[in-house]
Amino acid sequence: MDSDRFLTNLSYGIMKFGLIVFIFPFFWEYIRDPGLDQTATNASLSIFLSIVFLVLSFAIAVMSKDNFNIFGFSLILLASISMFFYILFKNGWHDGMAPYFLLITISIYFMTKLNRSR
Repeated sequence: MDSDRFLTNLSYGIMKFGLIVFIFPFFWEYIRDPGLDQTATNASLSIFLSIVFLVLSFAIAVMSKDNFNIFGFSLILLASISMFFYILFKNGWHDGMAPYFLLITISIYFMTKLNRSR
C-alpha cells in the first residue's frame, strides 16, 4: 500500500511539473515580447505575466489530486485545442497535430476519471 501511494504521488508530481513546463512557452512568448509600442507598457505587462505564471505554477504545485484532475487537465485541454487549431489553420493537416490530439484525449480521460471511479 505504501508503494502505491508513493507511485501515485510521484506520478502526480511529474504530471504537475509537466503541466508547468507545458504552459511555460505560452507565457514566455508574451513575457519576452508583448508586442506593444511603448517600452514601459511592455515592461509592466511582462512583469504582470511573469507574476501570473508564478502564481499559476504555485497553485498547480499545491493542488490536490482531484482538483488537479479537473483544473490542470482543463488547462491542458484548452492549450492543446488552441495549438491543434493553430497548426490546422496555419499548415493544414500536419503531423505536428498528433501530439496535441493525444493530449486532448488524455486530458479528457483524466478529467472524467473522477466521475468513473464513483
